[in-house]
Amino acid sequence: MSDIRPIALGLALVVFPTPTRAAPPPTPSQATPEARPTPARIRLGIRLGYGAPLGAYDQNFDLSDSVTGQIPIGVDVGYMVSRHILLGLYGQYGIGQTNCDVCSPRVIRFGIQAHYQVAPTSDTNPWFGAGFGYEILTGDDAGLTRGFEFANLQGGVLLNNSQPFSVGPFLGISLARYSHGPQLVEKSSFTDPNGSSFDIEVREFDDKAFHGWLTIGVMGTFSL
Repeated sequence: MSDIRPIALGLALVVFPTPTRAAPPPTPSQATPEARPTPARIRLGIRLGYGAPLGAYDQNFDLSDSVTGQIPIGVDVGYMVSRHILLGLYGQYGIGQTNCDVCSPRVIRFGIQAHYQVAPTSDTNPWFGAGFGYEILTGDDAGLTRGFEFANLQGGVLLNNSQPFSVGPFLGISLARYSHGPQLVEKSSFTDPNGSSFDIEVREFDDKAFHGWLTIGVMGTFSL
């Protein structure tokens, strides 16, 4: 009789196996991550703001003597070379303000730039950047005042960043120096009321000075 019990117990285990415990569901960290869509590479930006002049036109005059301020309209075109870094071009056409009733200065700036996006996948994306280029000041028939823009430093925040169109504030400051501009030359094309004769020619400045623009505004960005 004792020899039958082990055999009966073995048959019972075969016929009625012990239920196995179900495996626990995977934790969020163990779950297979979903494939994220490839972020848009091409970025197109449009800017609008106000620019205040800093520094000097040359060593004899402040820039604010010629332009008291400007309303810049800017365009940026860039390409995301990585998740955080954008390389591209910038351009600006500024409608100048002055104390002269018959003057209409314009400020044109263009160059290359790089931006670093701090949180590219977040809805709120701080960014900062730097660039350099060229600046032109014009407003009459006397000629163009022009020179290199050595630095264009910027920073801002993009809101609604996860959508194809985002917008946010920005702040920028530049450092430039005019190298050529209209100057008085003793000739006889024009005569002033006092009787002295002079011409206006675009020449290289002998007394160059540094200036800049402090710009605050709003930028909208399209992701293509």
